[in-house]
Amino acid sequence: MMDLHIPKEEEINQILNKMGKYDKEDELNCGACGYNTCYEKAIAVSQGMSQIEMCVPYMRSMAERTTNEIFTHSPNVILFLDKTLTVKEINPIGEKLFSMTKEELRDKHISCVVQDPDFQWVANTKQNMIKEKVFYSEYNYHAYRSIIYMEKHSSLLVIYTDITEEEKRKLELSQLKHNALDVTQSIIDKQMRVAQEIASLLGETTAETKVALMKLKKVLQEEKEV
Repeated sequence: MMDLHIPKEEEINQILNKMGKYDKEDELNCGACGYNTCYEKAIAVSQGMSQIEMCVPYMRSMAERTTNEIFTHSPNVILFLDKTLTVKEINPIGEKLFSMTKEELRDKHISCVVQDPDFQWVANTKQNMIKEKVFYSEYNYHAYRSIIYMEKHSSLLVIYTDITEEEKRKLELSQLKHNALDVTQSIIDKQMRVAQEIASLLGETTAETKVALMKLKKVLQEEKEV
């Protein structure tokens, strides 16, 4: 029979720390892992008979920490509203967008920063709205907005994905195409005036130029419509 490893107290404490147990108050001794106490569980881990991840409070704590990291560092604006549309939480990127701290926003109605009837609609119908394109002129902010109703807590999760730069580039491209159309039309008009004045000298060349320019104009118009 193989002798089981007998861990020293220091090793047991190190394992307990990895499980998020730093003092006696952290040792819940819930028994969900199959061991009567967290101390016994740590011994089993040192002997290779169990794993830290089998600790339910540990996994719950890890999930909460991960969620908090995502909430804090996400590039998306994230808000939690209660059923009355009162702001309960907002992440740092949201504070930056609305130029208000979470302390200033907490327990205030969402309408103090955004006038959007869709929040009330989701709260009333309990139906989600996913990836709707919105524009808030007061912030010059374009985004994909998702409003998710969370039945368990009777609350709303709101997520904004910033597409302001993307929309800006689309507008710039549209303006370039519009300018190109204006230039093309100007060239066509000028060519036709010249053609009328010296038609006998240019002959078919003017007609061919007009056809080519009209084709270019048509292509630009089709791209603009797309």
